[in-house]
Amino acid sequence: MSGNLKLIRAGQQNAWELFDVSKDRTEQHNLADEQPEKVKELSQQWREWAQRVHALPFPKKAPKGNKQNKKAQKSAKADAVES
Repeated sequence: MSGNLKLIRAGQQNAWELFDVSKDRTEQHNLADEQPEKVKELSQQWREWAQRVHALPFPKKAPKGNKQNKKAQKSAKADAVES
């Protein structure tokens, strides 16, 4: 967020979207094409933040079920059966 502007992107492959949440609370009117410089500025701020907090690089694909996820799924299934 920068003032009333909110920059979002649904996944690494999608384009950035820009909304003025003071006028468009439901985020229906994408301003990215009308304000490309603001998108560039805010996306650069986001990249700097993501690097600082070690949120980059994004994985290309979601990791296939790791052992912890599989254990949690088995535990949840066992709990459901016992209930």
